[in-house]
Amino acid sequence: MYLMVTYGGTDYKLDYVNIGMPNDGVTSWIDIKDITNSFTTFETVSATEQKEIDLEFQNEVKRMLEREKKNGGQI
Repeated sequence: MYLMVTYGGTDYKLDYVNIGMPNDGVTSWIDIKDITNSFTTFETVSATEQKEIDLEFQNEVKRMLEREKKNGGQI
């Protein structure tokens, strides 16, 4: 699995920035979020906190893939 960042606009103006996770065949999106105006900063996390974040992300991906499988490619 991987994430893709897509962006675009017209007349040299950035209209959108999205981050998304494509399905296995890259024919649709498992999930996509608009991050156009979502500038944030993050504090440094400990190794334990990073492991918890990684596990939470992996579990969410598993749930999303299971929903996609049940729903014939739709979340």
